[in-house]
Amino acid sequence: MSTPFLFSPSSHTHLLPSLASLHATCITQDHTISTFTLPLNPTALQTWWTARARDIDSGTRLLVLSTNADGNEVKGAALLSMPWSQTGPFRAVVEGLWVAPDARRRGLGRRLVETMEGEARVRGRGLVMPDGEAGGLVEMFWDRMGYTKMGVIPDRAIAPHDGTFRDMAIYHKDLRKAGAEIAAG
Repeated sequence: MSTPFLFSPSSHTHLLPSLASLHATCITQDHTISTFTLPLNPTALQTWWTARARDIDSGTRLLVLSTNADGNEVKGAALLSMPWSQTGPFRAVVEGLWVAPDARRRGLGRRLVETMEGEARVRGRGLVMPDGEAGGLVEMFWDRMGYTKMGVIPDRAIAPHDGTFRDMAIYHKDLRKAGAEIAAG
């Protein structure tokens, strides 16, 4: 797998179909709550990722990717939203973290998030906020990554495979404090 890198719309648009495929795999195989429900519409997924590429080009999002050795198949991705706000120019929201089933348990998720956090810092986005289905493996992941659980919002999302409402755990990490602790340590 490649070292995580920033997606550039001018250089990496050819990876959008593979990215949409990874997104679909995580939804269909793992029932990941991630924007879409079953049955998936491949055109809608592709359109959604094309719109994210435009947002990346405008600077309101960033996307960290890792590919296979040939560089033609996305194995992992982390999407960060950085909306414009005068009252919160330091905030960023993790919109998604996807890792291919055959690339899991090898530290790829950690490397994607660490790269994403570094890029967030560079952009002055020191408060990073992910979420994930409450009670699932995603909670353990964010805990291991040093994120603080703020709470659980009941019935916040719809499960893609069965349409039931699911509780979502909300997390945050202040990279400004984490950076100061690293520098002092």
